[in-house]
Amino acid sequence: MEIHSRMLAQYGQSTMSQGKVYEWVERFKSGRTRVTDEGHSGRPSASRTQDHIDRADAMIREDRWMTVFEVAAHLDISYGYAYAILHDNLGYRKVCARWVPKESYCCAQATARVGCDPVR
Repeated sequence: MEIHSRMLAQYGQSTMSQGKVYEWVERFKSGRTRVTDEGHSGRPSASRTQDHIDRADAMIREDRWMTVFEVAAHLDISYGYAYAILHDNLGYRKVCARWVPKESYCCAQATARVGCDPVR
């Protein structure tokens, strides 16, 4: 195919395969006009929205024994996104089966190791 050979001359070994070139040629023949991704239907790809973060924080503050599965079910998102929100965005850690802020977790660890309350 002439298109693929011209691309090879221009881009060398980083050129897409001849099969992919055939696919793109067919797409353009059928009416496609852009090479950018088209919109997809269905669930949005990112569930780590500020609304979900705020709602998850409110749920944990109300019930610190809530599980990641329960948060995911309430927000209608995957377990992975729920965990990422709780752990990465909000900085919570599980200690003795309940969620605590990361700062409290570190303080609790230090208190347990040293055996005394930190200076306040």
